[in-house]
This record gives sequence, C-alpha cells and structure tokens, in this order.
Amino acid sequence: MRDEGLISAVGVGMNYWQPLAEIVDRCDVDAVMLAGRWTLLNRSGEPLLNRCAERGAERGVSVLAAAPFNSGVLATARS
Repeated sequence: MRDEGLISAVGVGMNYWQPLAEIVDRCDVDAVMLAGRWTLLNRSGEPLLNRCAERGAERGVSVLAAAPFNSGVLATARS
C-alpha cells in the first residue's frame, strides 16, 4: 500500500518492547509506538530504542513513546 501511494507510513504499537524489536528486524516499518516502557520511571524499552537507532541509518525507524509520564505519576490529588 505504501508503494502504491495509498499510505505514507507503516507503524505498529504495543506495551512490550521485545515483539516490537522483532518486528523492526523482520518488517519494513516506518515507526513503532512503545507504551509505558520508556517513561520517567521505566526505561526497560531501551533495547528497542537502540535497535531502531541502529536501523535508522538504513530505514529510518521512528519511535513514539506513549504515556511517558506513567499516566499521572507527577499529578497530585486535589483537595
């Protein structure tokens, strides 16, 4: 579809970095969205970011970090 001009990019997203890293290795994706694994409190998605950076020179895989603030970790309760 991208080659036909019907879409401009192909992406995939989920909460786990391991399957995304495999997708980056095996598929021609333009972007990945990682939810909750590259945040203020959780940096477990770093291997995926490194993998995308390695592939970046070849294919330009972008990374979107979803929920980087851990869904309100900085928020305080209102009284």
